[in-house]
Amino acid sequence: VAPALSAVRVGDKAPDFRLKGLDNRDYALSDFRGKVVFLNFLGYSCKYCIQDGPAVEKNIHQLFREQGEVQVLGVDVWDGPPSDVQRYFVDLTRTSYPVLLKGSHVGGQYGVDLDTYLVVDQDGTVRYMAHGSTIGRFNDAAFANVIRSLLQREPTNTPPRIVFPVPNQRAVGTQPIVLDLTGFGADSTDSSFNLKWQAEEFDPALVSVSGQEDGRVLTFTPAPGAVGRDIPVRLVLSDSKGATAEQGVTLRWTPAPVLSTSAEQLDFGSVLVGAARELRLTVSNTAASGGLDLQVRLTVSDPRFVLSDTSVTVPAGGRRDIAVIYRPSSSEVAAHDLMMWTNDPARGALRVSLTGAGILAQGSGVAQSASDFDGDGVVGLDDFFLFAAAFGGRDLRFDLDKSGAVDFNDFFLFAADFGSAPRGRM
Repeated sequence: VAPALSAVRVGDKAPDFRLKGLDNRDYALSDFRGKVVFLNFLGYSCKYCIQDGPAVEKNIHQLFREQGEVQVLGVDVWDGPPSDVQRYFVDLTRTSYPVLLKGSHVGGQYGVDLDTYLVVDQDGTVRYMAHGSTIGRFNDAAFANVIRSLLQREPTNTPPRIVFPVPNQRAVGTQPIVLDLTGFGADSTDSSFNLKWQAEEFDPALVSVSGQEDGRVLTFTPAPGAVGRDIPVRLVLSDSKGATAEQGVTLRWTPAPVLSTSAEQLDFGSVLVGAARELRLTVSNTAASGGLDLQVRLTVSDPRFVLSDTSVTVPAGGRRDIAVIYRPSSSEVAAHDLMMWTNDPARGALRVSLTGAGILAQGSGVAQSASDFDGDGVVGLDDFFLFAAAFGGRDLRFDLDKSGAVDFNDFFLFAADFGSAPRGRM
């Protein structure tokens, strides 16, 4: 079968890959930037690959091995089991360079089949490629000459450059700043393939940095003392040859808003039906000076409770009073929650309990209370004993809130009337 036409051509950047070798180590093409790499795409039991194997070992690997500037890698595109790759290829050809396993998808990346050889230069560019014995013979001399010319090439010392200025970074509270620097720099080949970023000249008592080893994503974590301060950091971009470029940035952690309320429960007590009572709820932002504004959204779904504001902004160190008005529509107990949704990262939402009881006023000539069960004109102990006997039942005379059952809500209404002297019964 004739080899497939290559999708990667001379002058293209060689696609990076990572594979496990027969020695159980991980190998990536990018690990060898700065070296010339000879890639041998093979089928572990392909007779042409086995035929060319000794020449690759002797006239490429062994020839340049001592210089330490050339790396030979075999890639098995037939995905053979490790034992078969060792038996049919490595042992038969006496190969001593790394042979990588399960490489069919890498062959697909490159658009190559077995018995195909490539030379990749120090910057990751394909400089020469050819097939072996499947279409003639493996021309080891031609490959060796290409490698020699690349080794004699004058090294480039052009420093990398910062393509896009890295902006100053902001975060709230003590949240880490994650700075992904991929694509911010380029080397002399317009690639960020082999570049590394480092953070320098910062105060380690205020900021710790992780990700320095990889050099692409740096994570800055503040100490408590860093919040509210400008922290200067110098970012240094370096390439494989040690050339550098640098830029300063400023990190700032703004104090987070901190919610505080004057109460977590508002009890309006007994309020005459048709009247209203107003209580004040104070919302404070106790964040340090320079901190973020506290944003508060307030909701209450019970129409008997009305808010003067449903959305407020409180600056750091400031406070706002919110009027909460209870206006009962009947003689019944009210219990509901006022929900406060905030941008305080520590609290998020807060629940304030609202309670109150509506009572009927005594009017001239009109019976105003249903609690005088014995009709003696006073809501007293006799009425209490009658109510207690009916508690838990369904006697409509004692069902003050008209809910269909005599329960604690009715008891609260009765308690609100206790001791009063209505002129008659409802």
